[in-house]
Amino acid sequence: MVGNNLSIEVTEGVLVSDFDKTAAILNLIKHYGVKVAIDDFGTGYSSMAYLKWLPASILKVDRSFVQNIPESAADCRVLKAIIVMAKSLDLDVIVEGVETLEQAQLCCQYGADMFQGYLFSKPLPPEDFAVFIQQHKSDSYLS
Repeated sequence: MVGNNLSIEVTEGVLVSDFDKTAAILNLIKHYGVKVAIDDFGTGYSSMAYLKWLPASILKVDRSFVQNIPESAADCRVLKAIIVMAKSLDLDVIVEGVETLEQAQLCCQYGADMFQGYLFSKPLPPEDFAVFIQQHKSDSYLS
C-alpha cells in the first residue's frame, strides 16, 4: 500500500458539515492505505452512527474526558466506556490530554493504544522534536 505509514485526522465538525461527501472522500483515501483518525471525539456533534459508517482506523478521545481522572469516578466510567466501545469497533484509541502518570496508567488499563499530552511533552518546534526523540524513553512512563 502506498500510504500505510500515513494517517489523516478529521474533526467531528468536518464530518457533520457534509457527511456523505466526507465519507466518500475518506473511503477513497483509505483505499490508498492511509489511516483515518477521528479527532476530538466526544466534543460537539458526536454520534455513534458516524463510527459505523466511516472508514476510520483510529479514534482520538478528546482531552475533556481525561482531565478529571482519576479523581472523578463518573469521568473514569465514561472514558472506559468510550475506549471499550472503540475497541469493539476495531479502532485504535489515542487519548489526548494525558498530563499525569496516573491518567496514563488508567488509560492503559482501560485498553487505550496510545496517549498524547503534557506528561510526555508540550508542542515542540521541529529542531527540538529531533532532540526529544533521541532522548525519549517511553518505557519509563508505564513501568
